[in-house]
Amino acid sequence: MKSTDLLMFVAVVAVLLATMNLVITINKIGDFKIFSGFVTDTGIANLTITSNTQVNFSYDDFINWGSGYVPTATDNCELTTTGIMNCTGFSTISDGFVIVNIGNEDVNLNLTSSKSAADFIGAGAVFQWNVSQNETGSCPSGLDIASWTTVSTTGVRACDNFTFLDNRDELEIHLRIVIPNTAATDAKTVTITADAQTYI
Repeated sequence: MKSTDLLMFVAVVAVLLATMNLVITINKIGDFKIFSGFVTDTGIANLTITSNTQVNFSYDDFINWGSGYVPTATDNCELTTTGIMNCTGFSTISDGFVIVNIGNEDVNLNLTSSKSAADFIGAGAVFQWNVSQNETGSCPSGLDIASWTTVSTTGVRACDNFTFLDNRDELEIHLRIVIPNTAATDAKTVTITADAQTYI
């Protein structure tokens, strides 16, 4: 083999190797595009927010007038969550029950008493409640028990559309009890239940 043939052979091999190197390099640059964001793809994030219908008695869920009696010179005495009248010994209460809508839905609020006036205090007694907005706009549809109303042992609507929005999610329940001087001496207890259903 002549030296020129050898040189020609080496030159052809060198060109082939250079061509292969060029093809491999171009292929690798194509792979590099994939890793550097040249390709677009999408992903999906999914979640479901569920309904939470929930109210609770906030602050203090216990009203206690303590012990007292109706003076003999009067026919009855009156206890309310804003004061007392013609009573001896009972403590003055200045706040009613505060109910807060702590859910994420507007609700219809119903109230139920575990006892009637007669069952709670005795014959001739009066047991009433009223509901007010503790925060303006909490019951935009209007309160159903806005004045003193005899309590219900079967349940009564207090508010349609009791909102859950902050600064508009509190109602206050005030109680009024008139105790006749004929009431039996004993400890008296009653339970007020607040029930909420999603507002439609």
